[in-house]
Amino acid sequence: MHILSQISRSIVVGIVGAIFNLGALYLTTDVWGWYYLYGAVVTNILTMILIFLADKYYTFKHNGGEIHVQFLKYVVVYIASNLSSLGLLVFFVEALGWYYLIGQAIATTLVSFLSFLAFKYWIFHHGIH
Repeated sequence: MHILSQISRSIVVGIVGAIFNLGALYLTTDVWGWYYLYGAVVTNILTMILIFLADKYYTFKHNGGEIHVQFLKYVVVYIASNLSSLGLLVFFVEALGWYYLIGQAIATTLVSFLSFLAFKYWIFHHGIH
């Protein structure tokens, strides 16, 4: 499978995940009346599950493997990615004096690329490449 098509599909999955997350957060808070932090926790978990399944079956077209092991690895990468993004954001803003939105955009881009590689070669690999 060509890596550029996987990257393209991964970008689509990320965009769909972000739209789903925002829509679900709006639904839980403004429509259902939940406290926004409760809504954010629930929608982030649902979004992670959605993106995991989309990456498994759409981005990497990986039908094999033990899904519970893959999901556990996915959670590890997800948590590491979020912590890395936060660390980079703090570095860019506090140490380099960058505007926080620029720092967030760059941190997210860098971490997303590394996460993609972890997904491709650690979680959804198809044997030796």
